[in-house]
Amino acid sequence: LGPGESVGVIGVGTLGSIGVLLARLFAARPVVAYGIRAEELAFAERLGADHVVDVENIDAEEETLRLTGGGLDVVVETAGAVPAVELATRIVRPGGRVILLGISGEGKELQLPADWIVLRDIELIGSVSYTSAVWGRMMRLVEGADLRRIIEAEGSRFVRPKAIASLASFSATT
Repeated sequence: LGPGESVGVIGVGTLGSIGVLLARLFAARPVVAYGIRAEELAFAERLGADHVVDVENIDAEEETLRLTGGGLDVVVETAGAVPAVELATRIVRPGGRVILLGISGEGKELQLPADWIVLRDIELIGSVSYTSAVWGRMMRLVEGADLRRIIEAEGSRFVRPKAIASLASFSATT
């Protein structure tokens, strides 16, 4: 991710919150958060998202084109839902990158036109796990970010308590 690249984050739970912070830390512009609950979208704004899109009430594709003029450079999907993965492939610009981190569940199937990824030259990256070295590197990356905004959202139903404990212990040591 480089300065000035446009970033979309689908789902603003624990991973999505970190995604918004990292995008802001790397000077991405704009950072657009997508979600289905008003509280998660308001949280994304507090974390630094330039725009939020309620995917249940707004045509996310149209809104993305309006905001970016041609799609996002990078889309990070953290929601773990098939419609979120489909949306990620529709709002990324031709030649852009889609990073899939959410788990949709066993037996869930994604349906896309067979040539969609290839003809749009989309780079598709998926990850289901990480090593402790990768987690440590990510934590070092967010050292400059204000993690208190995530930690203070402990009462939120979309931020997981285990992640809060991990972030809080990291923040206490920095």
